[in-house]
This record gives sequence, C-alpha cells and structure tokens, in this order.
Amino acid sequence: MSYNKTIKRFDIKNEKLNRQVATIVSVDPLGMCTVSFGTAYSMSISSDDLNTLINALKGAAREQNILQLEKIPGIDTSSLRKAGQEQLRLDFDSPETRKQNK
Repeated sequence: MSYNKTIKRFDIKNEKLNRQVATIVSVDPLGMCTVSFGTAYSMSISSDDLNTLINALKGAAREQNILQLEKIPGIDTSSLRKAGQEQLRLDFDSPETRKQNK
C-alpha cells in the first residue's frame, strides 16, 4: 500500500486573512515533497526545487532578522547583511542549482 509520509503538521498565520492555516509537509511514494496549505492549496515539489525553495526561505528569514535588528538603535547590521549575501550566493551556486539553470 502506498501513502504519503507526513513529516510535519503546523499552523502558519496568514497575515492577509488574519487567521491560522493548517499546513502539512509530507513525502509521497514517488519521493515528491507535498506541501498543503489548508484545503485551498497543495503543491508537489521535486528534490531539486525543494532545495531551491529551502535556500530562498533561509534567505528571507535572514533578511527578516536583519530588518528586526536594524530597528534597534546602535546596532550595525552591515556585516550581517554582507554575510547573508555571501550565504545566498553559496546557496544558489550549489551543484543542484547549476544543474537546474542549464
């Protein structure tokens, strides 16, 4: 019997709708990652695309953290921003990304 293996269930606050959305991440028998956002939207992602999405989300999380730190007087975030840009370059210059961009 084939079925999806649930990896994680969690809620994400939808800022536009101001409500929680039940989110499920799973892997199907063919090895595709499925992300379901409530009953409204679901997508299957290949391994290569999943790695690209992970790197993009990490970059967004770093940027959000830097923006929060910039709100604190006296904190210089220039070195964090430079390190973040270098990490993004490394993330998106991976062998998987180079293969996808061919």
